[in-house]
Amino acid sequence: MDKHAVKMTEYKILHLEDSASDSDLIKMILTKGGLNFEYFLCDHEESFRQGISEFKPNVILCDHNLPQFDSIGALKIHKESNLDIPFILVTGNVSEEYAVEMMKNGIDDYLLKTNLQRLPKAVENAFVKREKERLRKAAEIKLEQSVSLLNKSQLMAHIGSWELDLKTHESVWSDEAFRILGLGVGEIEPSVDVFISFIHPEDRGFVKANMEQSRIELRNMSYYHRIIRKNGTVRHIYSESRFEFDKQETPVRFHGIMQDVTEKVLADRAKEFDRKNLSALINNTTDLVWSVDRNFDLITSNHAFDERIKRMIGQSITKDSNILAGDFTPGQISRFRSHYERAFSGEAFTEIEIQEGLLSEISFYPIRRDELVIGTACYSKDITERKKAEQDILQKNEELKNLTSHLQQIREEERATIAREIHDELGQQLTALKMDIDWVLHKQDDKENGVGKKLNDMLAMSDNVINTIRRISSDLRPAIIDDLGLVAALEWKCNDFEEKTGIPCYFVSKLEERKFEDEVCINTFRILQETLTNVTRHAAARSVAVALSENESELWLEIADNGKGISEERMGNGKTLGILGMKERAALLGGQLFIRGIKDKGTRTKLILPI
Repeated sequence: MDKHAVKMTEYKILHLEDSASDSDLIKMILTKGGLNFEYFLCDHEESFRQGISEFKPNVILCDHNLPQFDSIGALKIHKESNLDIPFILVTGNVSEEYAVEMMKNGIDDYLLKTNLQRLPKAVENAFVKREKERLRKAAEIKLEQSVSLLNKSQLMAHIGSWELDLKTHESVWSDEAFRILGLGVGEIEPSVDVFISFIHPEDRGFVKANMEQSRIELRNMSYYHRIIRKNGTVRHIYSESRFEFDKQETPVRFHGIMQDVTEKVLADRAKEFDRKNLSALINNTTDLVWSVDRNFDLITSNHAFDERIKRMIGQSITKDSNILAGDFTPGQISRFRSHYERAFSGEAFTEIEIQEGLLSEISFYPIRRDELVIGTACYSKDITERKKAEQDILQKNEELKNLTSHLQQIREEERATIAREIHDELGQQLTALKMDIDWVLHKQDDKENGVGKKLNDMLAMSDNVINTIRRISSDLRPAIIDDLGLVAALEWKCNDFEEKTGIPCYFVSKLEERKFEDEVCINTFRILQETLTNVTRHAAARSVAVALSENESELWLEIADNGKGISEERMGNGKTLGILGMKERAALLGGQLFIRGIKDKGTRTKLILPI
């Protein structure tokens, strides 16, 4: 929310105050501060409740102690009413300890009546903070709903999805892919070899041959095969895969789906294959069914096939007529001839065809008699809607990625805002307090007396509080990133780590300092910060080395320690949320994060970002 939008906000301010003069003063200060507001004054519990229910405020100002009511009771009513609006304590006599306790209990800010100059800004800041929090919660709810919808869609369709990074050879499976294989979600580390190990031994050669052909020709593939689940049961699967290319037409990812079609396969096998029942079956389906002998003559067909042929070439193809002799295009004749000949060689396979705006899945099955292939049975199914559902799933995945990126950006903006407020507001006030203490100390004739020593103690305490504020502000959003850039921020973090932990941290940069995008800077910094935190907590390292470098297209950040080394089991158990967060940050920038640990020799983390 920009500054102009905040200024134009119409505030409805409910003020709990028993002093008419204080009320007039506060209204004057709010008006002078440029706020556009309505005002409702109350001075006891009944009128306070009335103001909440009838006036419907979006900001509450509250004095601490009234004759028959106080701020504690008002805050309790605020919470009981589930009001998601700012609650600001404005009082003249309250201890700092009480104010801090009230902040912990949920008030947004507090001001003394002797220092009301920042009241307009406090109202604006509290309102903006509440609004951002509301938007954040709404975004999180939307994200959860989208994830739930995606999982439900795959579960209902019995379709699992997977993706293989061709550079890193890392595989990702959806939850339904694990379930199709009879596994618990995340039970094993996904890989091509693991998937192949589940394929039925009789189908394994066929599947591997298709995969090899797809790899060599960079061609999308689809076929049926069987798997043996972890519990020993056999399931029938439809698999489809396709390549994803970069701008240089180089394949970078290989992704696809697996669909459990066992029920369909078993149902087909259970049907009697006699002419009467087959005729009733094939002529009452919208799917196309036909068969062809080795001379390319039509053996049989259903009504759906006959109607489709009529629309394509204007006439039917009768039984025992050459199926390629109709008024087809040369491309159609060549393509289907190759399909039939492939089936005549004894191979069962599936191809995808587009005709009349419809997407069809055409399967070819060799017809054998005494082990000799005498023809092929063909089956065409309209999969237009299924393909649309698959595209919807892919789109949802992209939307989830964008939403995650947006939430990450909101979090960093909130951190930056909080850091500025802590540093600017509390820092300035504590500095002023320190100066006042120092002034009083210099007015003492005997600085060694009890008062002088107490003042010196207060000065030391002020320094500690100021340093604490600086540390908290820096952890939330290091100002050095905005002031000096990425390289300086990373070097500062290494020095800060070494100073706080006593572990030597060596930083080397071969990167020329320049202006990077804010997302690159803050996410690179957070990844280094999380890695160093893991070193502190788990590595038991004696030293850490951090190197920053680049080539023409990539930025590299490498962090190596000589500790006990993270194990593969720990990285793959799904509980290392810090590592998952770092990988998510890298992925949102189009980059990659690699972590490798060697027992008793340390852990190496490598971040690669496109630039």
